[in-house]
Amino acid sequence: RYNYLSWSATVVSGSTVTITGAGVVEVRARQPGGDDYLAAPETVQALQILKAVQTISFSGLASRSYGAAPFDLAASASSGLPVRLRIGFGAAVLSEPNRVTLTGAGTIGVIASQEGNQNFQAAAEVTQFFDVTKASLTVRAADASRVFGFPNPAFTGTITGLANNDVL
Repeated sequence: RYNYLSWSATVVSGSTVTITGAGVVEVRARQPGGDDYLAAPETVQALQILKAVQTISFSGLASRSYGAAPFDLAASASSGLPVRLRIGFGAAVLSEPNRVTLTGAGTIGVIASQEGNQNFQAAAEVTQFFDVTKASLTVRAADASRVFGFPNPAFTGTITGLANNDVL
């Protein structure tokens, strides 16, 4: 007859032990004896159940142009635990839940991490990089004229292509 002392295992039936988490499991075996045999001494076996390894899946990121609309990122852990994303470097900000807003051109590094819990080890961090290309601006000066000897007219024109409320 078997029983256990732990939150990390359950006895399903007979001699089958099902591991339910990391920790120490003490399995106790007893045989009460019978008509022909004396009771056997109790035997205790301690099992150390180690935390499981987990990995992060975080796919490559496509290049974008400065001024592109904010976009969401997704990463997952093999454990099913939530993954934390953060901007490692570059001109971008990350808001919840995992929405990226570009604040400039250049290379952006996004780091995915999962710190683990009572049953899973911390996952190795995964970093993905993507490039943000410069936005195109168009400047068009308005035609003007002046009469010789008179002051120059005010410069006017239009600028198109500004992004993220940028001003010149």
